[in-house]
Amino acid sequence: MKKWIISLTVLLLLLFIGLPYFLISKTLLISNVVKVNRNSTSAARSLLKESDWQKWWPSGEMTEDGRSLDYKGYNYKITEHFYNAVGVDILKGKERRQTRINILPVNADSVFVIWEYQIHTSLNPFSRIKEYREAVASRQVMQDIMLHMKDFLDKTENVYGTDIHVSISKDSTLITTKFKTRDYPTTEEIYHSIAALKTYIHNNKAEENNFPMLRVEKHNDYETMVAIPVNKQLASKGEFVFKRFVPWKILVANVQGGDSAISQAFKEFEIYIRDYSLHEMANSFQSLVTDRSLEKDSSKWITQLVTPIP
Repeated sequence: MKKWIISLTVLLLLLFIGLPYFLISKTLLISNVVKVNRNSTSAARSLLKESDWQKWWPSGEMTEDGRSLDYKGYNYKITEHFYNAVGVDILKGKERRQTRINILPVNADSVFVIWEYQIHTSLNPFSRIKEYREAVASRQVMQDIMLHMKDFLDKTENVYGTDIHVSISKDSTLITTKFKTRDYPTTEEIYHSIAALKTYIHNNKAEENNFPMLRVEKHNDYETMVAIPVNKQLASKGEFVFKRFVPWKILVANVQGGDSAISQAFKEFEIYIRDYSLHEMANSFQSLVTDRSLEKDSSKWITQLVTPIP
């Protein structure tokens, strides 16, 4: 009786150890995939720029060399760059796994981000089961990281610093004026011209339809154009010129801050246009949401940036 119990116990133990052993492949592929609503150019730029990883990493700080981050007991070290891919070593104790994050375009506006690695399991059944369990655990942690990355990259303002979106212009009738200055125009000079436009609009019994518009160009001097959308056609007279436009597609973003913030946002517009192979159909301009003549603190200015596109 005792021999039978011992034999059954040994058999069950062998099944307990052996069955998982034979079910676990000699080569394990650990892979995670997420779909990101970003085109391949912008997604690759964000992933290949190591200094940006802290922006979407779930927790932890990058090491002094700027190439390593920790999360849930694992250390992740950026090792090398490829075309639309980055190599990452995952370290835990003495174990090192060489992994790779690949970016595969789905269409013009989205990509698959695939993070994967392979391991060759041990012939030792106890080691193979341990390696399998460790692989399952590391895959879950990798998935957590990728979901944080997706949430970050899906938002345009995280990638370009401001929420750039497409809209349709509603301002088809404008009254405009221009002036030149040796230096960049002051707020007083800009609003002096805006005041002149407002007087012209009032004298012609018209109404303003939207915020004043501003564009400054540097040639030998600075040439500044200001405009105000109006509700009807006005006659051009002297310095005041009437312009009519058909509704057109525009890129729009709201920016808070002064001239440096606005300048940086326009640079991001240019990057966005290149990323998505767009073209500027007409000159970009600022829509002055905040009355800068009343608000002296430029950090509180709200400005809508507009770039017409086809």
